[in-house]
Amino acid sequence: MDVMFSQLEELKTLQIGGIVFGVLKKDYSLDIEKIKEVAAAALPLPVTLHKCIDLVPDLEAAILELKKIPNLKYILTSGQQATAQKGISTLLRMKKLAAPKIKIIAAGKITKGNLESLHEELELEYYHGRRIVS
Repeated sequence: MDVMFSQLEELKTLQIGGIVFGVLKKDYSLDIEKIKEVAAAALPLPVTLHKCIDLVPDLEAAILELKKIPNLKYILTSGQQATAQKGISTLLRMKKLAAPKIKIIAAGKITKGNLESLHEELELEYYHGRRIVS
């Protein structure tokens, strides 16, 4: 955590659009207190919670807690599956639970070849993938 806070202070001096991070407890639940601390230290930058959410046992409770964090604006996720394609039903549920405060960013083997079909089903604003643009 000390490293994260010191790096965050350095990042805030740069012209970046936000930060992406996550913190889990040993039981794979989100460490909401530590997430709140980092998010508060990141202000005024927006925060994205990374794919650690794909490991949480109680997804609904996790999202409801995240919605209480003022600058937490995005969740990067594959819908608790290995790929976004396999996680479509969970991604749709997450989108509904998180709205309107938090936007879901679908991730997980998203490519130029499957982006269009995923978007037809998910209708998200954001997608993340190493092979979307080639």
